[in-house]
Order: sequence, then structure tokens, then C-alpha cells
Amino acid sequence: MIDCPGCGVTLPKQQILLGYSYNASAKCYEQYSELTAYTLSHTGDDFIHQHVVDVYAAQHSGNGMKIFTTVFALIGLYYAIERGYNGRQVQRVHTLLARLKHP
Repeated sequence: MIDCPGCGVTLPKQQILLGYSYNASAKCYEQYSELTAYTLSHTGDDFIHQHVVDVYAAQHSGNGMKIFTTVFALIGLYYAIERGYNGRQVQRVHTLLARLKHP
């Protein structure tokens, strides 16, 4: 068993190597990948996939993750939880933020 360094969940240890630093155990990332495959299969205006991506990124922030990944995740969660935005609306916020010039 191994604890995920990002979210702390204890899962069976996997011998899978991650190609990038996700601040996650291999098993945790594998389960996230299965969930994203499921959410991407849902069509509709709600686009629940965006919420899954933002939650996972926020839970696994730190150690090798890009700061913009964490910032965008927290902004997306703010708009979803505090403002009631659906996933498609949050995706639009991310798109507008990405177009801004960063110093």
C-alpha cells in the first residue's frame, strides 16, 4: 500500500511510472484517468469533466506541479462552488484567463 502524496488516499502500490510529475501515486493517477475517460463520455452542456480536472489538480497541488495549474484549478472551483457555474462556463473562464498576458 502507498499513500498518494497529493491527496493522501491509501491505494495499492503500482509499478507504473508516470511520464510527468503529477504529485500523485501511480494508482491514484490511474483512477483519475479512468474517471476522466468516464466524464469525457458524457455529452451535454454541463461538461462535468472540467470539475473533475479542477478538483484533481487542486488536490494534487505542489511538488512539481506548475503554479498555473493550481491557480486555474482553484479559480475553476471558486466559480463552480461560489457562483454556480457549470463545467462549460468554468472552461470558458479558463480560456479567457489563458489569453491574458502574464508578466
